[in-house]
Amino acid sequence: MTDMIEQSVTERKKKIVLLSFVGFTDPWSTRDTTENDKDELLQLIDIDSTMLYPGASSREESWKKEGAILGLCDCDELHPDILYMFPSCAAKNHHRKSNSEWRANWIENILAERMPKLECHTLPLDVQDATNFEELSEAFEKKLDELKKLETDEYDYEYHLNCTSGTQQMTAVGYVLANSGALPNIRLWQCKDPARLREGENRVKAVNASFIEENVCKKRIASAMDRLDFISVREAYQKLGSLPVTERKRDISIFLRKIFNAYAYMDMLRYGSAYSTMHDALQAPGYNYLDDERKGLLRKQHKMLELLRASGEKESPENLTDLYFNMQRCFKRGAYADVLARFWRITEGSVYHRLENRYEINPRDLWNGPQTKKGMANLELLKNVPKGRYQKRYPKQFIGLENGRYALLHVLDDPLAENAEFVTFFEQDVKDMTNERNGTIIAHGMGDVSGDDAEKCLRYAERILCTLVPSAEKEIRRYPFKEDDIMTLTSLL
Repeated sequence: MTDMIEQSVTERKKKIVLLSFVGFTDPWSTRDTTENDKDELLQLIDIDSTMLYPGASSREESWKKEGAILGLCDCDELHPDILYMFPSCAAKNHHRKSNSEWRANWIENILAERMPKLECHTLPLDVQDATNFEELSEAFEKKLDELKKLETDEYDYEYHLNCTSGTQQMTAVGYVLANSGALPNIRLWQCKDPARLREGENRVKAVNASFIEENVCKKRIASAMDRLDFISVREAYQKLGSLPVTERKRDISIFLRKIFNAYAYMDMLRYGSAYSTMHDALQAPGYNYLDDERKGLLRKQHKMLELLRASGEKESPENLTDLYFNMQRCFKRGAYADVLARFWRITEGSVYHRLENRYEINPRDLWNGPQTKKGMANLELLKNVPKGRYQKRYPKQFIGLENGRYALLHVLDDPLAENAEFVTFFEQDVKDMTNERNGTIIAHGMGDVSGDDAEKCLRYAERILCTLVPSAEKEIRRYPFKEDDIMTLTSLL
């Protein structure tokens, strides 16, 4: 008995709510009626008493003209407890041909006799043109606020939307509502004209609205790709993969979520996580939908991530090149402070790479650790620099950017020193930019970084990288994560 009481309370607490615009086929369709007959029909209608289509001799004959609102209220799938109708208002459209408010009133009268327990509300839309999307959207949003005020905490409301009645623009506004989340888990319904049903066809049909969410996801992906925002792209693919789409689309969405998750890790310089995530993606079912060209691209990316992972903290042509493209992505997202931070690391890293690979000096441990004959000779040159330049300033043995630059240009007889233009650029322009870093949020101050400075960092970084790292130009050419490469993957769907 207690279970029955609890079940009764649960059922009583739930209210099924049908939302509907009101069109010129409600409550009865006049689709096959001539214009003259329509005018005559409007004069004959008595909205206080006509329960059948005017002129119909039976309920069956009347049913053949029944509009979508009456059809949905009477169908087994719904049986709503509350009906909210949103007609175009009579206040701004006085002629009956130009508004549907009188039709909503007529429907209320019909349903009052047919379904006396059904609670009906008419909320006219304050619009002059029922085909103006913007006007409809604004008016409908206001009516939804009124609707929410009519609700109470006593019930749980299950929302349904009639997608058949009203103008095409009204239907579009309804789809936008369904996708907005303003009324969670709203279900959409289509109710066909009974005169056009095929034999055995059900008049009422649920509408799969996943295509709306799918299109929204695709737009978010396109927008995020404009900024090369891999985290937002990943989240959009995650959402897309959770929708009731085809198996192919679901597999590809899950696959691309993994791929862009790998890209997001790469942007955070977490190369180990990027490599393992990419490796996992290449085992996913969605990979099988790729053509040979895309598969070849992903194999190159996978190999590049393997090299980046293996390089660790040591500078290499691969990770310096990746850092350069990472800068470009930061710039496109407007993350100018990140551009400056990466510029500093590329500049210092390029100096370190040259010291280690050309002069066999370990820039992170100058005076200790194994040294080659060539490296020991070059260290002797550094020791002969005027007292205090290295040993006292860097007791932890890190050479640092400033001292590394000085070593290349003034101590080690590097060919760079023969290029006066580059020396001026490296000792003045680059130094000014790195000094600017000290006053920003990424170093010792609270200053911001301008777009102009960030753009200058990109130009400087490319010049430094291609001058100090001999293989950099080749690495830049064959870098497999360029924007055009990544865009070929987003076109899969």
